[in-house]
Amino acid sequence: MKLRIFLSFLVTIAVIGALTFLAGRPAKKTTDGRSSNLIAVPDAPEFKFTEDDNGHTVEIPVGKTFIIELPENSTTGYQWDIPQDMPKGLNIITHTYEPPASIGEQGTMMVGQPGKAKIWVRVGKRGLMPLTLAYIRSFEKNTPPAQTWHIIVNGVE
Repeated sequence: MKLRIFLSFLVTIAVIGALTFLAGRPAKKTTDGRSSNLIAVPDAPEFKFTEDDNGHTVEIPVGKTFIIELPENSTTGYQWDIPQDMPKGLNIITHTYEPPASIGEQGTMMVGQPGKAKIWVRVGKRGLMPLTLAYIRSFEKNTPPAQTWHIIVNGVE
């Protein structure tokens, strides 16, 4: 019985130690020196698409990664929504938010000032694959998106 209590105690201490270690990891620094706990993002892709590319068909070699950079005003609740039914052959690698470059007098992001959504996507197969993003507030159910952005990716060899 004492051995069992002792082992439970050791396991508890090990779990607490692991959680403390993970919580205490230093935050990554953004380009403006502020702390961020964003996940690491892939290297710069060869292909970048912006709001100017809305409605276009683009050719991307299979196995290559592209990035979508769109203005996003997350301080007002709006975010670019990645569809649940992504086309087979398009794989989201990561989706991050880059705060605006200018900061208010208090050293904080000003409400209503847009930053950038950055979405990394890898092309996994040949063929035409439509991709539509919706600019929504996730808490507003049954409301049409404020905006949509659409491209057709043609995966080529």
